[in-house]
Amino acid sequence: MRKAISLGQRYGASFAVYVLIGGTAALVEWASFYVALSSFTLHYVPASICGFATATYVNYVLSARIGFRRGRRSAWSEIALVYGVSAVGLVINILVMVAVMELTALPVMLGKVGGTGIAFIWNFAARQFCVFDKEPRWAMGGKREATIPEA
Repeated sequence: MRKAISLGQRYGASFAVYVLIGGTAALVEWASFYVALSSFTLHYVPASICGFATATYVNYVLSARIGFRRGRRSAWSEIALVYGVSAVGLVINILVMVAVMELTALPVMLGKVGGTGIAFIWNFAARQFCVFDKEPRWAMGGKREATIPEA
């Protein structure tokens, strides 16, 4: 339990910032998904992939500029890693959505939102510990400066 509290204190502010980043990316994903699903009448799985590709790019830009400390990797390496860990998140998202669609009579958007929530936790942890610098950019209580780097 102490370990969980310690992690919460250390990464809580970064998680809160990522809620805003992930929330923005989720809105982009849902809008792209909805347009692909309704306007282009794509099946919900290809529509999810369209939303994923668009939202992942938005998420990378916001994560690299606002959410996390840049590590020693090049921007291209970071982008590749973000798409890789996001692909795992996409699989999680689609599995939840398919389960909701195939096993219940609930609406597809409910499955999409549920899948996005579960994938969100994976995406934060993978970005914080695998893609970017493990040291959080943001801190609770003003222990570290939370500066936004110049573009």
